[in-house]
Amino acid sequence: MLEALRGRLAHEDLSVYNAAQRAAYLAIILCLIVLVFSGLAIWKPVQLQEITAIFGGYEGARVVHFLAMSLLVLIVLVHILMVILVPRTLPTMFSGRARRPT
Repeated sequence: MLEALRGRLAHEDLSVYNAAQRAAYLAIILCLIVLVFSGLAIWKPVQLQEITAIFGGYEGARVVHFLAMSLLVLIVLVHILMVILVPRTLPTMFSGRARRPT
């Protein structure tokens, strides 16, 4: 993770995810779960009182929703930055398959 923060990640084998990538993808999954539930709490706070209560009420759900959405946007911006820094990763992102060097 420290290497990622310093911008010194190795990208020799694109088929293997490093710890920073795994943490980012786990964060995306968790963010999406939080976004769905906090969004439901904001959308129908009376009908879904139990979910709303988990977030500390309507205002708490709004704050959590905003923070989760901000984190998701930050992750997307970091992905864009990483593609700019290592452009050969872009085809792999779309195809899901790493090209083998010949």
